[in-house]
Amino acid sequence: MDSRARRIMKLLNSPSHHRLECGSENDRSISPLHSGESDVDLSDDDPTYNQDQNLRQRSPSPAVISSNKPRKRKADKNKWMQNAQKIKRNLGQSYVAVHSKKLAPARSIKPPCGQNCTLKCADRINDARSLDIFNTFWALGDRQLQMMYILSNCTKITPKYKYTNAENPRNPNHAFYFSVDDEKIRVCKTLFINTLDISHKIIRTVQIESRNTGGFIKDDKRGKHKNYKTAVISLLRTSSTLSTPYLALNRTS
Repeated sequence: MDSRARRIMKLLNSPSHHRLECGSENDRSISPLHSGESDVDLSDDDPTYNQDQNLRQRSPSPAVISSNKPRKRKADKNKWMQNAQKIKRNLGQSYVAVHSKKLAPARSIKPPCGQNCTLKCADRINDARSLDIFNTFWALGDRQLQMMYILSNCTKITPKYKYTNAENPRNPNHAFYFSVDDEKIRVCKTLFINTLDISHKIIRTVQIESRNTGGFIKDDKRGKHKNYKTAVISLLRTSSTLSTPYLALNRTS
């Protein structure tokens, strides 16, 4: 063995070389928590990394998820434009028509009959009583109840003079009344219409319905019909199963 090889062997067997090797192994085994390095490791190889705890911190709670879920709004038919317009009309309030978009004014008391009235209605019913009657009528808020109110305050009377030989005999007349302090006071038709702010047409409708039905008012069927589309489809399905004369003629021929 030459001198160079002997020097290398002597260096490897020296105590200083053993101290360097031990120091390097100790450095590799020291945890970052007890060293001067940072103890934050974003990799999954970090022994202090807890996956379950990290997922719990990132995932939202069930309460937050349920609160963000949209709720279905409940339908309120009274707030529909057409139904709201109908309610205002029956209460005598001002409203905007759905189709024509015209503003209908609110109901109000019209001037009473003149001094030439034979029944002298203005002397027996003052303005305060007329206002109470007007408010009571329109507070009903239902067309059928309002028509029943008109019917209950309208009676048929037979004319005193009637010519039997006439081509067009006289029809029975109608007397109109208002209840004031539990007393029925007869008034003329002009005061009756102007106090309630109604038209002649609704009075004729009440008289015709009471005559046809025997003295009562039918239910208002407007807006209560069934679905037209469903009715037509069911009609077509039932009619398709029936035999027509044209089909019967083709079968015989």
